[in-house]
Amino acid sequence: MPMTTMQLFDRISAITDIDLENTDALAKDSANSRIMSLLFFVKAVEPLLVKIKTDLSKYLMSKQRSIQAYGEMSKFTQRYEELNLMQYQDLDAHQLIFHNPNAEELRTSLQVAGQSLRNPYIELYHWVKGEIYDIEAMRQAVNARNQV
Repeated sequence: MPMTTMQLFDRISAITDIDLENTDALAKDSANSRIMSLLFFVKAVEPLLVKIKTDLSKYLMSKQRSIQAYGEMSKFTQRYEELNLMQYQDLDAHQLIFHNPNAEELRTSLQVAGQSLRNPYIELYHWVKGEIYDIEAMRQAVNARNQV
């Protein structure tokens, strides 16, 4: 059941520790002007944040596919060299490039590089998403204030 206007008023008064009934008109006008400037700011910024979020989701997925492909490249090169080893090198593993027993550091560097890749767009995406949630929370707070 939603709260009544009086319950909302009492809750806001208790939380903010402001005596809203005895506040002068100048302070109320000042608060109203700051709220209006906030709403204008939100109106200008929110579409930009939504666009950034949409673009970041595309970048995020593309980068994730790239990271997965890099991880699979090691498997592909290993399979390719195994086929070549059997066909062309008379089972001499020392003729391999990526999986040569003498070039262990190359193989490990390929594996380490594939495992250490991170998607930088994840943090940006979550930051923008949080900003959009913050804006929505401010908008709801202003609407609740106006209802009171």
